Amino acid sequence: MPAAETDPLSFLRVRELTWLDLVLPPDTLAALRSLAALAPAGGLTAVVSGEAGVGKTIAVRTLAEELRLDTWRVDCRMLVELHGASTPAALPGLFAVAERPHAVVLLHDAEWLWEEGAGGAADRVLELAGGRRPPTVLESRAPELPAGVADLPHVRVPFPDEEARAELWRRLSWRAHPLAALDVRRLAAVHVPGAAIEDALERVIDDAGGAEPDTERLLAALRRPP
Repeated sequence: MPAAETDPLSFLRVRELTWLDLVLPPDTLAALRSLAALAPAGGLTAVVSGEAGVGKTIAVRTLAEELRLDTWRVDCRMLVELHGASTPAALPGLFAVAERPHAVVLLHDAEWLWEEGAGGAADRVLELAGGRRPPTVLESRAPELPAGVADLPHVRVPFPDEEARAELWRRLSWRAHPLAALDVRRLAAVHVPGAAIEDALERVIDDAGGAEPDTERLLAALRRPP
């Protein structure tokens, strides 16, 4: 197996994102902006939570880019599966990598850190995060947070409603194939998160050899697993 597939740490390339790129309710966007306002004081540790595919990672990356910082992503599931109860001892080395470029640490699937077999990794994260200047963000799908983590500034990214899904279809389809004529309302009626919309577009365009996607094929792609 290639080494990259067993490395829980990865660098997320800059995508030149701004707040205008996010399709979120005004109160959620305001909460993210509030985190950005807290960051210059240093030591910011926060939680961004929500269901799978709703845009948690893109929200954190946008926060980082607004602060003119890079982002290092830690795959917490992989980390805990690799190290188990020794996970706390592995964390300082990962944080040290992110210190050199002065970057945001994004702890993806952070709920793995408070699993019983993780050796108290969540507490160690809070210790390490408090001693660094750039932000540390725990990204989680967990509906409930453990003590300590629950006290952190917290932004919950909601599942997109039909209006938000329609806007996601407009934006993502324009980027993927600007001339595509789609029935956005029919597509937006399907209850899926933004990641599923992006995935369906990519699969249909790839299957068609780059040709213009159509509504029927996209609806079929939404209803079958990737």
